Amino acid sequence: MKLGDTISAVATPIARAFGADCIDQTTGGLRNDSPCAKARDRLNAGENFLGVMWDRFFAERKKGENMKTFIIQVAVDAERSSDIDQKKIEESCGGEVVSVNPRPVAPVQRLANLGAAQQQQALKSDRDTK
Repeated sequence: MKLGDTISAVATPIARAFGADCIDQTTGGLRNDSPCAKARDRLNAGENFLGVMWDRFFAERKKGENMKTFIIQVAVDAERSSDIDQKKIEESCGGEVVSVNPRPVAPVQRLANLGAAQQQQALKSDRDTK
């Protein structure tokens, strides 16, 4: 058995258990066009093990290869949601604006509405933060 086939025999069930994108969901084996299958074929052809592993796991990937979806929340100050330029946000991050949801802002306590002890505490904490 060649080195690529040996490593594939051990790694394929592990990749299948993790739901890796190298696995063909219909056959349960490696997809022929997957990076895992290409690494197996290179090892079977006698290429250097460390070079193949480096290329498989650490080499720079082309945009779109092995992409995952991440949802990131961003806070933007605006008077109205219509003031937010969604296209500009999408262009700057290369993603898609999923939703624009206004969040309530906690009311600011006014000193006049507080008792004397609470006013002193509020003034002290305000000085400590500056």
